[in-house]
Amino acid sequence: MTDIREDQSDTLNIFYKILIIFNIIMAGLLFFLWLPIGSHIDNLDMLTTSQLDQTYHEENLLALMCGFWFVVNLLGIFLIKILKSKSKR
Repeated sequence: MTDIREDQSDTLNIFYKILIIFNIIMAGLLFFLWLPIGSHIDNLDMLTTSQLDQTYHEENLLALMCGFWFVVNLLGIFLIKILKSKSKR
């Protein structure tokens, strides 16, 4: 019986570490995606309004996806913490 609990604990620890690493990556992506658009577009004055709107839309969509996965990973981390605390009992 204790072997099964130890295996579950090891698996939870692995998932926990993966989620934390993935969350750090997502936080970094969110930070860089929300930087001002002018910092990484060279010819900002040469773009038309529709091109600017398209660029803003694409970056906002990427930031939204990263934000979604950031929140999902946080929920996963809290769930694993709860499961780990229950498995120790």
